[in-house]
Amino acid sequence: MKELIVYLGAAAPETVSWLERDGKEIGPHQQGALSELTRLKSGRIYILIPGGDVLLTEVALPAGRRRIGLKSLPYLLEENLAEDVESLHFAVGPADRQNKLPVAVVARDRMDHWLSMLLEAGLDGAVLVPAPLALPYQEGTWTGLLTEDMLQVRTGIHQGFSVDRDNIELVWELIRPQIPTATDETLPLLRLQTSTPEDLSDLFPGVRVETITNDHPITTLAQGFQASQTIDLLQGPYSRHAEWQEVWRQWRQPLLLLLVLVAMVGAGMILNFSRLRHEDLALEAAIINAYRESFPEAKKVINARIQMENQLKAFQDRATRRDDFLETYAQIAPLLNEAVGFTLKGFRYRNGRFDYDLEVDNLQILEELKGQLSALPGIGVEIRNAAASGDKLAAKLQIKGGEQ
Repeated sequence: MKELIVYLGAAAPETVSWLERDGKEIGPHQQGALSELTRLKSGRIYILIPGGDVLLTEVALPAGRRRIGLKSLPYLLEENLAEDVESLHFAVGPADRQNKLPVAVVARDRMDHWLSMLLEAGLDGAVLVPAPLALPYQEGTWTGLLTEDMLQVRTGIHQGFSVDRDNIELVWELIRPQIPTATDETLPLLRLQTSTPEDLSDLFPGVRVETITNDHPITTLAQGFQASQTIDLLQGPYSRHAEWQEVWRQWRQPLLLLLVLVAMVGAGMILNFSRLRHEDLALEAAIINAYRESFPEAKKVINARIQMENQLKAFQDRATRRDDFLETYAQIAPLLNEAVGFTLKGFRYRNGRFDYDLEVDNLQILEELKGQLSALPGIGVEIRNAAASGDKLAAKLQIKGGEQ
């Protein structure tokens, strides 16, 4: 998995050092503005904090306890700290076999500054770790990184210290009693990484020093860095869980009010739906009653609304046919009454058609009668049959109204 390792030096955010690491493969070191790293956001991002800003210490846990609350740490370390514990942030690693708990102490204002810087650069998902704990670790040997202005030393899996270069000799005298006793004469007690080859033995009297020249400090840190052997500074109030808790604290009341509003609207909709459903059932019952009263012969009511519409449509159709009959008959009756030369034997009306059975004196009279009827507006006439019957003609005349 790809990792982006960034050293957040004193010149940040204008200038930072970084490189990409994929397993054991380490890319070339690069320098630039912190904002340039946004384009490289692939995989995990580790931000190495200079050791001068982080105090690495430890606290002995009471017998039988492997953990302790972060809120209790300030009071256990208060006597060893120069600053007010309220202004400090504490992060812990796993307890060792001697039941000692490693602790990283950082000023809160520095934490706020770094996180604000990372957020502005779009790197808010990064992990913050102390740079001394990124140095290569080997049991029985201290590993140091010497730069132009600072010495950072790793003395254990979760222990280390930093000192300004000008104060190395003074601090070294103070910590000499803590230097481990050599168990292997072939191992140096201090393996020192530096970018400038020089004899540094005078700075560290009384110990074997092995000097290793590197091309850049970030390369040394990336070679030794193991996420499982460091302390993540984003704990307690700076943990991602705490960030969500803060977001929840800020939005809890508005969200609860929104939920109450949604519940009220939902309850109103349910009540309104229930009322409308009740009214719909009452209306349906009223339609069924009206249908049974209007059509008492109806034996089965499946859908009163549709059945009533069908009945009304049938009434309308019958009324329309009646009107068509009266209108057409009113047009043709006077002409038939005045015409001569035929005898009406019978007539029928069906689907808008009049079928007349006539006995006509001759074919000419039949044609004249047809012509006179056809001249009436909207009347269509057709001779359906004409046959001799003695000295007369038996004819069927079909008359339709409503013709265009």
